[in-house]
Parts: sequence; C-alpha cells; structure tokens
Amino acid sequence: MSLIDDLRNAVDAYETDQCATEIVDFAITGNGGSILNVGETFQFKVKVTNQGPLDMKNVRLRANGTSFADVALSTGSFGSSALSSSFNLDAHQNHTTGFFRGKCKASTSGAKDIATARVDSWDASLDHILIDHTGAGAAEGKLNKNISPT
Repeated sequence: MSLIDDLRNAVDAYETDQCATEIVDFAITGNGGSILNVGETFQFKVKVTNQGPLDMKNVRLRANGTSFADVALSTGSFGSSALSSSFNLDAHQNHTTGFFRGKCKASTSGAKDIATARVDSWDASLDHILIDHTGAGAAEGKLNKNISPT
C-alpha cells in the first residue's frame, strides 16, 4: 500500500477512531421531572472531542432519533434527524453544540437509546501537523542539583 492509500484510510476512519462523540446536558423540558412520558420533550447538546492530530474544518454533527423519539434543532419541526451548523475543530480540542430537542413518541420497557449523535461531515486539514510546532518537542535541557535542608 502506498503512503497516500494509508493516509486516505486513516482519514476515512478518523471521526470514529480519533473523535469521541457524546450526548451531554440532557434535560426534560416542561414539567421538570425525571421520567420521560410519551409526548414530552427533552433537550440535549452534543460534544465532540478531537483526540487526534488533524484539524477538522466545516464539521457538522447529526442527531438521530429512534423508534422512541424524534429530534430537531432548537427550533423547527421534529423528524428522524437534525443537522448542526458547521464549525471548526482543531486537533486535541472539543466543541459542544447548542441544544437539540427531542420528543418522545413511544414508551420503552427499561432504558433505551432514544437519540444518538455522530459526526456527519467534515474536511481534513493538515495544518496542525505541518504548521507551527512551537513547544512541540520534549524538554532536553535539564537542571539537576541536590537541594540540602537549611
């Protein structure tokens, strides 16, 4: 395999291999209770952490509903999925979206996934790898001295 093929394969799997995507800041809206009922709405944010060396440009996150709930952006109608606005995510940084909303449409027996999230699209940038390596090297100069008690 060539270097270009290896790079392409690494970039193709980057958003799952090098990024952690999680749903955060969940809250039931309206009654403020802790149990979701059919017809009730909830809100959540999506946090993605870029744990790898590539800068990600024009990132868009997709929240997906399930057979138990539909999703939407902070405004608009509910449906099977909702797509965030785009943002840039540099290497080793994280980003948290604004609120997505959900609406329960079926009851569950026990806890079930009612919404999921994933990186939907992004453009790769090698800027972090190729530009500005200020302070990137390991410390080489050391001061090694004995310190005596006073």
